[in-house]
Amino acid sequence: SSFYQDNVQYGTKEMNVASISGFQFRVGLQYEREITEKLRLESSASYTPKASLTSKNERSIATSTINSGLVETIVDQRDITIPNTDFDLPEEWRVGVGISQFHKWMVGVEYQNIGKANYKNTTFTPDNVKFNAINIYRVGGYFIPQYNDNNYLNRITYRAGIRYQDTGLNVNQHDIKEFGMSFGLGLPAGPYMSNFNLGVEYGNRGTTSGGLVKENFVNIFIGLSFNDKWFNKRKFN
Repeated sequence: SSFYQDNVQYGTKEMNVASISGFQFRVGLQYEREITEKLRLESSASYTPKASLTSKNERSIATSTINSGLVETIVDQRDITIPNTDFDLPEEWRVGVGISQFHKWMVGVEYQNIGKANYKNTTFTPDNVKFNAINIYRVGGYFIPQYNDNNYLNRITYRAGIRYQDTGLNVNQHDIKEFGMSFGLGLPAGPYMSNFNLGVEYGNRGTTSGGLVKENFVNIFIGLSFNDKWFNKRKFN
C-alpha cells in the first residue's frame, strides 16, 4: 500500500508478505442401497479436524516517488522484523443424502458446517471484522432423458441447483450472506459415460446495510469427467 500527500516530495510505501504453511486431512464415508427396484438411496458424510497453520511474516517500509508516467520508484527501503504467528483452521463436517434412478435422475440435499475461525495475523488486523461459524445449504439434481439413445440431445445430462451460505464473515456488525443458483450440461464425449461439463452460477453476496456493498456475481465452470472402460483384459483367439 502506498500513501502520498500534496506538496510532499516523497510518499510512504508499506509491503507485507505472509507465507502460510501447515497440514490438514479429511475422512469420509459413503453408503448406498437399493430401496426399490428402480430407486437408490445415496448418502455421504465427511469430517475434517482442526489444523494449525504457521504464518511467516515479512514487512518493509520505504519512501517512494511517482513520476509523471505514474511509475513508482523506491528511494529508501527498510525491513522491519515482526514475529511469526500461528492460527487454527476450524473443524468442518458435511452430510448429504439423495435419491436417484440409475442413469436417469437424482435429487439430493447437503449441509456443511465449518466451525468458528481463528484468523488473526499481525499483518492484517481489521477492527470491524469478526469470523463466525459457516453454514452452507445445498439442493440440486440432474436428469438424463435417455443415456443410451442414438439421439445426442437425449444423452445430455441436465443439472440445476441452489445454495444458501452464511459465510461466517461479520463486517460492521452485519453478517455477510451468499445465495447462488447454478445450471449445467454434461455433454457426452466418447462411446461410454465420459462428459464434457459446462456450468454457470448466478448469485449475490453481501448487504447494503451498515454502509456495506452487495454484489452480484457469475461463475462459469468447465470440466471433464472420464468414465471410459480402462484396464480391460485383452482376449486373443
